[in-house]
Amino acid sequence: MSLQTERNKDDVQEWARIIHDVRAVLNENPESEKVQQLAEQWMKKVHDMFDDDHVLKGKMWDVIKDHSGSVAFYPMDEEIVQFMERAIHIMYERKEEE
Repeated sequence: MSLQTERNKDDVQEWARIIHDVRAVLNENPESEKVQQLAEQWMKKVHDMFDDDHVLKGKMWDVIKDHSGSVAFYPMDEEIVQFMERAIHIMYERKEEE
């Protein structure tokens, strides 16, 4: 197995873990410490995948939002997408206030 294939497998497993963890806290306030830690993990993973390519990042997020529930390898339903949008928005608002 090539290094790239192994890395892709690790990426899929890490996304699956993050999504699983998000699903477990969907009933919590997006402002809670636990949810904000997941938002940080989520955005770190996004940054690892796309670096500073904000255009590609935005396009990928649009695809995920438009096809939530059917994106291969990253099974995100609309509830997870909307929840993480709120949590990430809160995270960035807090960073701006610092």
